Amino acid sequence: MKKRLSLFFALILILSVLPVYAAADGEAPSPAEEALRLAIKNGETEYTLYDDLTLSADLIIPVKFTLTVEAGCTLTVPDGVTLTVNGDLQIDGSVAVAAGGKLSNASLFNNSGFAISAVQVSDGGALTVSDGGALENLGFLVIDNGGSVCV
Repeated sequence: MKKRLSLFFALILILSVLPVYAAADGEAPSPAEEALRLAIKNGETEYTLYDDLTLSADLIIPVKFTLTVEAGCTLTVPDGVTLTVNGDLQIDGSVAVAAGGKLSNASLFNNSGFAISAVQVSDGGALTVSDGGALENLGFLVIDNGGSVCV
């Protein structure tokens, strides 16, 4: 009995320190999403996405953090999920905002009026917002070097 009780408390302790995210579809986040969220939580300044990723819950890209979506990869913002960009989002692959999803670009400017963060679509990258999806651009959106935006 004592051994079972010890195992029970050890399991509770382990579960209490694991990150928990309220997934929109009830599924746990993918390893790629957990790694991205951990990089943000640990105060890192950048993260590069090399595999396709569909967000399971809202995500805020903080100030002084750059998320790069590499060529050949797709970051999907599904129904009921919001991706808020307060830092930088570099799209060399693609970002797809599904119906009911939202991309909010709240890029910041310094005292001189220069952008210190932005959403940049370049090098053949693509930002696509499906019918019923939303793009809220309160900041700096750059499209260059063959990048495209379809809303």
